[in-house]
Amino acid sequence: MVTAASMSMSAGEWAWRPVSGVLAAIVCVLVLVVLLIRRRRYVAFYENIPGPKGYPVIGNVLQLLGPQTELFKMYMKYFRDFGDVYVLWVGTSPFVFIGSAEAAQPLLSSSACIEKSAEYKLLEKWLGTGLVTSKGEKWHQRRKLLTPSFHFKLLESFIQPASSCSDVLVQLLRKEVDREEFDVTEYIKLVAVDIIAETAMGYHLNAQLNARCDFIKAINTLSAISQKRFMTPWLKVDSIYNLTSYAKQEDEACNVVHQLRDTIVKGRRETRESSKQESNPKEQGKIRLSLLDFMMENNMSDEDIGEEVDTFMFAGHDTVATVVSWSLFVLAQHKTVQEKILEEFAAVSASTENPFSVGSINKLEYLDRCVKEVMRLYTPVPLIARTANVPLKINDYYLPEGTRILTILHAIHMDPKHHADPTSFNPDRFLSENTADKHPFSYVPFSAGSRNCIGQKYAMLVVKIILIKILEAYELSTTMRSTDLKMYAELVLINEGGIKISLEERKHSANA
Repeated sequence: MVTAASMSMSAGEWAWRPVSGVLAAIVCVLVLVVLLIRRRRYVAFYENIPGPKGYPVIGNVLQLLGPQTELFKMYMKYFRDFGDVYVLWVGTSPFVFIGSAEAAQPLLSSSACIEKSAEYKLLEKWLGTGLVTSKGEKWHQRRKLLTPSFHFKLLESFIQPASSCSDVLVQLLRKEVDREEFDVTEYIKLVAVDIIAETAMGYHLNAQLNARCDFIKAINTLSAISQKRFMTPWLKVDSIYNLTSYAKQEDEACNVVHQLRDTIVKGRRETRESSKQESNPKEQGKIRLSLLDFMMENNMSDEDIGEEVDTFMFAGHDTVATVVSWSLFVLAQHKTVQEKILEEFAAVSASTENPFSVGSINKLEYLDRCVKEVMRLYTPVPLIARTANVPLKINDYYLPEGTRILTILHAIHMDPKHHADPTSFNPDRFLSENTADKHPFSYVPFSAGSRNCIGQKYAMLVVKIILIKILEAYELSTTMRSTDLKMYAELVLINEGGIKISLEERKHSANA
């Protein structure tokens, strides 16, 4: 039964509906206006920064869709076109690129701006939140805990296994002697994996002799997919990415990497337990200490240990393999440099009982300069990405908090303001008299500031051991030249098609 009261209520509701609709529309318009004002203010921060012309909504995405080799050349070209700071818009998000020592200093020296960019979150399925990907208090605590593990005594204990693994490499390379040029990178990746497993994890992987390439293939897959996601806006959206074949490939590669991690951790625990149960008290505890032992003795959780094993197995082998491979390419072009390295090693060896010790290797000053010059020419990690946690002034530009900044270390190293004739190989750039007045951020192959590479001393030590072992056995040559290279940046610097060298038995040794 319809009453007068109900009819009155109904009429009131009908009267209110147009008013509420208008109010809702006004609120929506106001919200939109506020958002547009905020967006306009945000965009204004970047309007004065030069960069290539983009398109509405998509920005510079079309320029970023080419082959990786062209992308790397484009990054470098834009520094020539726009100066040492420029901006690219990936969709509606600005990425500021910097490529000089002066521009990099405010960022890399900042104690506040040490957080990696949001893109590094895409690595967490693979690496968890270890040293490479963690931030804030977790990163500070983990860095503080692990830094003491890279002390002199532990590095000294790494010499013997690194040397033994390098001897295996020398034997395997013998089948390439007096043959056509071959891609040396696959050999170097395998020895680098063996060395990081043996030294840092205390695990005898024996990848070289067993030709266990699954781990290397998985790492290559994960690196390529990560770089693809970094630079493709829609692939950063999980709901879209999970529909692609990349997601399945990533899952399969992660399974390979994590299975090896679990095997390493389990094997080390068993070795430690077996040592404790040794019937001879004098033999108890007599196992060579590793980074993994250090983590276990500091009561890190299984999850935390797993994250760092994944991180160090990747970063520890990939950086070393990259530096060694590029070093072989450069040395193959300079036979007189090969001889000078061997002459220096012979002189140091003659004055010590143990030529393969941290002290002896640190005396190889010419070899040290050569490796540093290789890393300048072919920066192993060519770019790093950070988020500005505070407003930052770079050159004449004021960047707001939250700005994502890509530092192209390779561009810094090729800057003629600080490196005369930058494309030429000249180890004497690193003589003390030539570096005394250099800008402190003009050479940063291991990054700089508080978030520099924790394992740089380890990497340099292992690189030198591998190079000495190879040079003692073989004379290197190559027909490749720098102009033939098609470089691109994944997580490390890669040449499309690999690095081709040829080998001859060394007819005489500077040790003789």
